[in-house]
Amino acid sequence: MKRSILFITSLTLIFICCKDTPQTDDFLDLPDMLNIESQDDIAMYCDALAASTTYQGSLVFGAFISSPDANPIIDLSCFSHLEVITGSLTISGASVAVLNQFSSLKTIGGDLGIFDGSITDIDFPTLESVNNLYISGCTSLSSIAFPSCLSIANNLQITNNTNLSAISGFNDLTTISNIDIGYNANDYAINGFENLQRIDNNWLLENEVIRLGQGTFTSIESIHRMTCRVLADNGLDFSWASNVDTSESITIQGQVELADLCPFQTLIEDDHTAIAYIDSFGNIFYGNSIRQECGF
Repeated sequence: MKRSILFITSLTLIFICCKDTPQTDDFLDLPDMLNIESQDDIAMYCDALAASTTYQGSLVFGAFISSPDANPIIDLSCFSHLEVITGSLTISGASVAVLNQFSSLKTIGGDLGIFDGSITDIDFPTLESVNNLYISGCTSLSSIAFPSCLSIANNLQITNNTNLSAISGFNDLTTISNIDIGYNANDYAINGFENLQRIDNNWLLENEVIRLGQGTFTSIESIHRMTCRVLADNGLDFSWASNVDTSESITIQGQVELADLCPFQTLIEDDHTAIAYIDSFGNIFYGNSIRQECGF
C-alpha cells in the first residue's frame, strides 16, 4: 500500500513539473543584449519578439559579424511592432537600403547608433525619445527624418555621412545638451528644429554649404557655446541668430563676411558674451569689429 501511494505521488510530481516547464522547441528566452548577425538570427527570435511591444534590453545589428557566409540582414519587419526598447539600438551591418521598419518605435531608453554604409534613407516616423542619437559613417546615406522627436537627453551627432542631402524633423525638440553636425556632404539641407530653444552645452556646426529651410533654428534663444566653420562662400545664412540672447561664447570660422554676423546683434551688445570671427587667413575679429561693420 505504501509503495502504491509513493508511486502515484511521484507520477503527480512529474506531471506537474512537465506541465509548467515549456519545451525548448516552443520557448526561447530573449537576452538583455540581442546581437543580430544575420537574417537567420531574426527568424530565430521573431516569434518571441512578437509577444510584446517592449524589448527589455538592447538590440545590436551586425556589429559583431564573424562569418562571411552569414545570410545578410535584409528584412527588419519583425521589429515593426516594437514601441519601446529599454536599452540601446545599434545598426552597423544591415544590408537594408531604407531604414524605416521601426515604424511603431516611440522610446529608446539608451542610445540610437547608426553606422552603416549600405543605408540610403533613415526614417523613424514615431520615435519621440532617445538618450543619445549618433548617425555617422553612413557613406550611402541621402536623407534623415525624425518627424516626431520630442526629446534627446544628451547628444545629437550627425557626422561623416558623405552623400547626405537632407536632414528633416526634430520640430518638437525644445532643449538639448550637445549638437554636432559636420563633415557630411559638401552641400545639404536642414529643414526642422523649428521649436528648438536651448542648447545647454556645445553646438558644433561645420560644412561647406548648409542650406537652412524656413523656420530652421529660428526659435533658439540660448546657446552655451557654439563653434561654426563655414568652408564655402555664402555657405550658411545666420538670420536665425536674431533671437539668440544668451551665450557664453560664439566662434565663427571660415568663408564668412563680417556683415553676415549682424543677426548676432543682441549677443554682440552683451558684454558677457565672447564672440569672435576667424577668417580664412587666420585673422581674428571680435564684437567691436562686427559692431562697426553692422552700424550698431
